[in-house]
Amino acid sequence: MKRAERVASRLRAFREARGLTQEQLARLSGLTRQTVSAVEQERASVSAASALRLARALGCTVEELFALEAPVGVTARWAGAEAHLVPGQRIFVVQQAEGFVALPLEREIWSLPADGRVDAVARDGTVAVDLWRRPAGEGARAILAGCDPALPLLGQSVTAQGRGFGVAWRNATSGQALRLLAQGLVAVAGVHLLEEESGEYNLPFVRAALSGQAVRLVHLAYVHEGLAVTPGNPLGIRGPEDLARPGVRFVNRPRGSGARALLDRELRRAGIPASAVLEYERELPGHLDVARAVALGLADACVTTESAAVLLGLAFVPLARERYDLAVAGSCLEWPVVRALLDVLHETAFRRELAALGPYEVGETGRELARLEAA
Repeated sequence: MKRAERVASRLRAFREARGLTQEQLARLSGLTRQTVSAVEQERASVSAASALRLARALGCTVEELFALEAPVGVTARWAGAEAHLVPGQRIFVVQQAEGFVALPLEREIWSLPADGRVDAVARDGTVAVDLWRRPAGEGARAILAGCDPALPLLGQSVTAQGRGFGVAWRNATSGQALRLLAQGLVAVAGVHLLEEESGEYNLPFVRAALSGQAVRLVHLAYVHEGLAVTPGNPLGIRGPEDLARPGVRFVNRPRGSGARALLDRELRRAGIPASAVLEYERELPGHLDVARAVALGLADACVTTESAAVLLGLAFVPLARERYDLAVAGSCLEWPVVRALLDVLHETAFRRELAALGPYEVGETGRELARLEAA
């Protein structure tokens, strides 16, 4: 496939050399500040008339402001779901010492500016990437994997600092997130898994999934998980035993998720076989996905976080208080973007926003729980 040439913008360099703000240049050129910003970041194409106006305002030629550049192509490992591994998919790109990693821009992060698109898919699962922007240097971008609705908020809090960092969220179960971390595809994995034998959260699973790798385990929050049901709870669902009643439609989370493990524990305690739950095998990938299915009337109940139930206006029946932690790859700890993410956990503003998002308990947010060294 022949890649199209891209128009590279030198607008910001010329504007700053003239000592102008975006608003001042907008007034001089008769354009909006939003247009000037979009052109500088190469998020919008520029018309011939706008290019002439900008060049006249800056006292230069159009050719000095804009130039055709040959496209940049790289090979990247794929951090997204296999279903999204298709040519043409818009992507977020992370540069690492070992190469590039690509994540599809879909779901809650679809509105992030794309770095390029998938050009072709190789048999080994890597992708040929058509880059639209110059890759950010190593340590400036990261992927955060996990299932809790607070994770995209954490990523956006880092990006909003305006320091050139970018954090994208990869929706994944706790088990999937740990596998992605072990493969070096993400920098941070969110996890909430209980080892029933010891009663310990998360650390046994981190040790097992990342044996021999350096990892830090950092606390995010305590979360409440339970049954999200239709507003007003018209079916009177009070616990897992009610899921076995005739006609109660359920939607599940995938195996490897903390929510699925919680449901299975509660069913065992109640002496109810999974086969007694209508549509037990029907699965959706994330907390917000299952809550949305209930909100749309496609199911009567699901197991999810209280924050997801609150966001979708659902009634909530609590089942457990669980510890949600972040496993951070030791190889990424010195990345500036990861240091910024860990710093955000200690900010009062972030903790207040997290507490307002749902009944998150944030008293220990940011506390280091364990440090595993490389073998």
